[in-house]
Amino acid sequence: MKKRSPGFTLIELMIVIAIIAALAALSMPVINRAVESGREAQAASEVTALASALRAYYNTYSVWPSAFTGGGGSGVQVAGNVFRILAGEDVNDQNRRRITFMAFPEAALAGNRFNDPWGQTYRFQVDENYDNTVTVDIEGTFTLHQRVAVWSQGPEDRDPITSW
Repeated sequence: MKKRSPGFTLIELMIVIAIIAALAALSMPVINRAVESGREAQAASEVTALASALRAYYNTYSVWPSAFTGGGGSGVQVAGNVFRILAGEDVNDQNRRRITFMAFPEAALAGNRFNDPWGQTYRFQVDENYDNTVTVDIEGTFTLHQRVAVWSQGPEDRDPITSW
């Protein structure tokens, strides 16, 4: 009779690897949902912060930054001078006091645009005629009774993430 050497056989190791692979496969959807939930929470937080920054700018200067005019109901992208003004730069004499209304990531400032976690640019619409209404065109056109609307298109299979 042969003496068995200490250790695991190839069959035992393969069974353990198969069990670990099955557990990993079962946990991936849960991990993916957690990651997506984190992205949605980040976008919701950034949308709220952007809306607050816009309101603070308006409360300080009694006008919207001129970069926000136009865009219709589809909104204006947060790119170029838009977020530079909110970040405290004096662009075209629109932030003379150089107040930082919102801190942006360095990558956004370097790339000249502020994107949501899915790589799409955040969008805004402001009350251009000062009647406390904003018309927004996402998944249909509707009017909001507020001065500013901010949104992210969000992931493709979900509703947009909004500030209202």
